[in-house]
Amino acid sequence: MKIRCRVMYHDVTTRGDHVVFGGPVYSDPDTLKLARIMSFQASPDEGVIVGDSVEFVCTVVSDVKPDFTLTNYGSFIDTQRYEITSQTVDEASSNLYTAKFVVKTKIPTVLHNGQDFVCTVTFGENSPVHRKLEATTSLTTFYDCSRASVSVLGKQPDGMTLHYDNTTSAGDVIASATCPPDTNTTRYSRHTSSSAGLTSTCTKERGRYDPPYLGNCLPAHAFTFSRFTQTWSLGGLGYTVCGDDSKGQYTIKSMTDTLTTQNSVCGPYPLVPCLK
Repeated sequence: MKIRCRVMYHDVTTRGDHVVFGGPVYSDPDTLKLARIMSFQASPDEGVIVGDSVEFVCTVVSDVKPDFTLTNYGSFIDTQRYEITSQTVDEASSNLYTAKFVVKTKIPTVLHNGQDFVCTVTFGENSPVHRKLEATTSLTTFYDCSRASVSVLGKQPDGMTLHYDNTTSAGDVIASATCPPDTNTTRYSRHTSSSAGLTSTCTKERGRYDPPYLGNCLPAHAFTFSRFTQTWSLGGLGYTVCGDDSKGQYTIKSMTDTLTTQNSVCGPYPLVPCLK
């Protein structure tokens, strides 16, 4: 950009006379070098899961070719959290420059509300542009729930399967379980508590499952064979039972028939109340 200095002489009337008069005076033309950061953006700029790569694009308009640097704190990149995998500079026109940095994320930053990235533009010691330019953008990296695990509370029975659904919200995963199939002698039911649910959800903001366990499948087994014994005390009846002098339904024959005759109501004990 070419500029000149223009000097105008004005009348001085404080003493009532003219000290200097004449037209404007111009200096020789000089060149002014200009530079400005037009934009600095990250793509994608949201929903980034740890392990993803992000492209940072910094665009500068300048009469002098600039040098680009990407940092976190204005002086260096946090290599514990990020890795710059590629860097290119394109000159779209005679005074428009675009730097592209591809950065791989290594650690979630969501618990720290993300982290700032700084595009720093310099022009060299001997450049006519001595000013340093900076622009800042922020990036939040979320947890990867595929790296989290959830287990069943207690010993998991054979045939119990776990399922993971990641279609509800980007980055979130819901875990559930299916019990083994019921059989003729075994039925299964889910047991839940404050630490074990029917489902458990991992969110990208926390990176772990809540509740920490899935409720187990508890089996209930049917009785396939049993033997029951019951003893009655008949001493207080006022008469004998199953004795030589017993009468009516209390004779040996009557009592034997009572305890050995089967029917469809209470099995082999039709005259003895059924046990509940």
